[in-house]
Amino acid sequence: MKLGFIGTGRISTAVIESLARDSYEIFISRRGKKNSRRLSEAYENVLIGDNQQVVNQSDVVFIGLTADKAEKVLETLRFSEKQLIVSFMAAISEKKVKKLVYPATFDSIMIPWPAIKNKGSPVLCWPTSNLIQKIFNKSCNVIGFDKFEEFEKYLIAQAVLSPILQMLEVTTDWLSENTDKTEKEDTFLRSLVATTLLSQNIRNGIKGLSTKGGLNERMRIHMDKKGVYKELIDGLQNLHRSQKNNE
Repeated sequence: MKLGFIGTGRISTAVIESLARDSYEIFISRRGKKNSRRLSEAYENVLIGDNQQVVNQSDVVFIGLTADKAEKVLETLRFSEKQLIVSFMAAISEKKVKKLVYPATFDSIMIPWPAIKNKGSPVLCWPTSNLIQKIFNKSCNVIGFDKFEEFEKYLIAQAVLSPILQMLEVTTDWLSENTDKTEKEDTFLRSLVATTLLSQNIRNGIKGLSTKGGLNERMRIHMDKKGVYKELIDGLQNLHRSQKNNE
């Protein structure tokens, strides 16, 4: 199976790095010249071409373009009816992608994250796709959806990732300012959070950190009183409303 990538931004690059180590023959576009050059130099099985060459050589084409450029790029390309198309573009509807890649077959919208390059990352896809399962399920947690509405809500929920990371960054900075800087702060907090989450589900994790009067309980109560969790729910609801308005 030959895989092609139109667009080599951060997400596409991470996916390419993951798949290149699985020995797939991969064709990538010159868009994002710096990333394309680095990938082709690092992996013998990654080859660079212009967008049409990528399409011509590939059985499966992954499209990772920004929403504002996708239509302009895709309408210039000629696809084959034998090809399968996977879109990384959650902001562009299935209907529009199908029109732009005709007569190729639209397979799914797939949402990966940069951590996919190191394997083990979750991958969302709609609709549920045997193709995505075949390519990624050995190294990633593929979560497929039959209903677009459920897929959309998971997309909204994943937006909590950036605020969580910013909270960790603030805590790391506080540690650096209040201890001897040893560069252990970041490693400590990442390890603490990762091992806690991987060892149990979220609710059990909270229960295990609820010793009455303990530091974790006191911090959680403080943040609750400041309205942090209410603001989180409001943020999720606002994102959901904005998604509906854009449909």
